[in-house]
Amino acid sequence: SLAPRTFQARTSAMLLRGIPIIPLLPKSKEPCTPHAAHDASTDPAIIARWVKTYDPASNCGAVARYDVCWMTDDDIGTLAQKYKEDTGHDLPQTFTVKTSRGFHYYFLHDTASRLIRYGGHENSGVIDIPGYKGEARCNRQYVVAPGSVHPSGALYEIYNDAPIVAAPVQLLEW
Repeated sequence: SLAPRTFQARTSAMLLRGIPIIPLLPKSKEPCTPHAAHDASTDPAIIARWVKTYDPASNCGAVARYDVCWMTDDDIGTLAQKYKEDTGHDLPQTFTVKTSRGFHYYFLHDTASRLIRYGGHENSGVIDIPGYKGEARCNRQYVVAPGSVHPSGALYEIYNDAPIVAAPVQLLEW
C-alpha cells in the first residue's frame, strides 16, 4: 500500500498545510514528547531531531492552534448528516480525515471560531448531541494525523483533500 510507514513520511500532509505536529507512540494516540501538544512545531530542525530520537514507526499528531486551525472530531461519523438534519445546511467542503469510526474535519481559525467557549473552556469535552458524539479541538489539543495507524490497526486516511476553510457561523452556533 501507499500508506506512509514512518513518522517522517506521516508529517508531510500536515506540514504542507502549516499545521504544527507532535510525534505519537507507534499505533497510539499517546504523545512521545513530555509536554504533548505544547511541544508542537513546524520547525524542520525540531522535526529532524524527533525523527532521529523517536521510533521511526511513530504516529503523527496534528495540533490545533488559534493562529492556524481547529478540528472537529466526529467519533461515530454522523456529524454531516446530523448537522444537515438539524440546520438544513451541508458541512463545508474542507480538509477531512477518515478515522477508525468517523472523521476529523479541519477548519481555519477565524475571529468567530476563536471566540467560541465550551463551558468557559477553549476546547470542548465530549459534545453529546443526540445522534452525534465528538469534540472540538481548538487550541493546543491534537488529533491523530493522516497516515498514522489507530491502535486497532485502522489507517487514518485523507478523505477530502480540500483546502481548509473557516467554519460557517451556523456550524459554530449549532
